Amino acid sequence: MVSGETISFIKQALVGFSLLALVLFTLLLQHMRAFAIDIDVPTVLVEPRSFTYRVPGEYVREGRPINGPIEKKHVPNRLHVMKYQVSAQDYEACVSDGACKSQWQAYISADGTVEPLYEPIPVTGVSHDDANAYATWLSEKTGLVWRLPTDVEWASFAAERYYDDALLPNSVDRDPSISQPSKARRYGLDKGELPRDEEYDPIPKKLGSFGVNSLGIADLSGNIWEWTSSCYMRYRHDASGALIESQNHCGVYIAQGKLRSYLSSFIRDPLSGGCAVGEPPENLGFRLVRDEPKADWKSRLQAFLAR
Repeated sequence: MVSGETISFIKQALVGFSLLALVLFTLLLQHMRAFAIDIDVPTVLVEPRSFTYRVPGEYVREGRPINGPIEKKHVPNRLHVMKYQVSAQDYEACVSDGACKSQWQAYISADGTVEPLYEPIPVTGVSHDDANAYATWLSEKTGLVWRLPTDVEWASFAAERYYDDALLPNSVDRDPSISQPSKARRYGLDKGELPRDEEYDPIPKKLGSFGVNSLGIADLSGNIWEWTSSCYMRYRHDASGALIESQNHCGVYIAQGKLRSYLSSFIRDPLSGGCAVGEPPENLGFRLVRDEPKADWKSRLQAFLAR
């Protein structure tokens, strides 16, 4: 039987290891910031939010697809979100530094000619792996820890531009990121039934072209689809709705836009056949987030060391 003194020692040891890890992480951040350069990254600070959220993944009952459940979600931490998607120029800086791969897509005009990147447009043709490589590079350059958002975080800061992707015909709406035939295939509708109040144009638009949402974040659910860090899940239910099996596929990630898409991590061009589930987006890019640091950790550490 373990004595009370042993349990107390184990607890103190765990606290000590946790504080040591915190100190080492802080020293690492300070080291990164010592070599950081000034890169202008416009961000929007998003406060903790609660919202209604349809759980992502593929839900199957007796072999037929069904809608995922709707849940109340709460993002408890403040989050710095890039106001714009990562631009082609920003990504090229990472390529020039040797930290990112160069197979991203250039700006191609309607007649197929490649145009100079005079206007700031979002980078497209980047894989999940590419996005993580850029996040690592930007973190090293700025001394701040950048990362892809989770699907819940993306839905939270998308606010009114987060759309329910229920498998119902009435969820079909305007979506500049996928073509009308793609919508027809996904929802089993005739092309003539789909809304046509705007011309579809697959070319990425200048940053800011789709305006900002109520939180001040630009181009959500409009310009391109954006990688998240959330994995694709598959759920199988019996006739009564009871869960039989769940599978986590963490080589496949969620890309967010007007509708969710599930893509293999190495895919740069979803139209080449790499879309794991659903219809592929024509334009695939990303934006990054960083967490608001805890303001009181230093005082807690000092209080512990003073004991």
